[in-house]
Amino acid sequence: EEEKEERERIRADESRMKELEKYDEWAQKEELFHLQQQRHRSAIRLVEGREKPIDVLAKNLLLFGLTDDEKRNRAAVKYKEKYNALEEVEALEAELEEPHVFISCLKLDELEELLVDIEAFRKLEKDVGEVEGGGGSGHGNYDVVNYWDNLHLVTKAEIQHLKLQNSTSVGEKDNISADIQKMFEGQSKNALQKMKEEVESKVKKSILGNGNPVFDKDGGIIDLPYWQAVLDQLLIHLSKMDLSDMHSKMLVCQLEKL
Repeated sequence: EEEKEERERIRADESRMKELEKYDEWAQKEELFHLQQQRHRSAIRLVEGREKPIDVLAKNLLLFGLTDDEKRNRAAVKYKEKYNALEEVEALEAELEEPHVFISCLKLDELEELLVDIEAFRKLEKDVGEVEGGGGSGHGNYDVVNYWDNLHLVTKAEIQHLKLQNSTSVGEKDNISADIQKMFEGQSKNALQKMKEEVESKVKKSILGNGNPVFDKDGGIIDLPYWQAVLDQLLIHLSKMDLSDMHSKMLVCQLEKL
């Protein structure tokens, strides 16, 4: 009797494992399908000359950020059976303007719409990467999830900046912001990463002080609002540097293509 129960338990476990495997396979196909559709919608708008800001930011990824497998499989996604927009995109030239520069030229309503579109791409890329077991997708030399994460941060910052223009304290905050930006000028990425660790340490130390005065190693009181502002701007600055690095790699691909 016990052996029979054990055999039934094993069969039940095996059945559950098979169901989980089927679900994982279905989930992977489902997320990949939605990502392909999202990319294809951008490609269609680009090819037809009615691109939105999100399409401009996705353009170079569509040109140079697809894996070989994605290029082979993209014929499965067709538009009106006339042409494959993802193939037509390859006839276009790369976007030359750096992403963060392009974003800085948009109006508030455009930025708010763009943020929603970025989040859609960002979520799909992450979901596909997690289902595939990579925690995110990195296509060739391009960390695609990181690209969308950086765009998300930079776009949010630009929205906040434009909203602050209507604030009564905008003059004072602009002066502080300008002073903070000077701290980053001429600094290498490694130096800025080290600065980030030091600032994070100050902020954490001050927060743990629970409102009591906290002193840094030089004996001065840590000004939490100031150093939090430094950290926020530093993260944005690093994101822009990452976007510039990826953009430069893609332009090299464009030159190799010519």
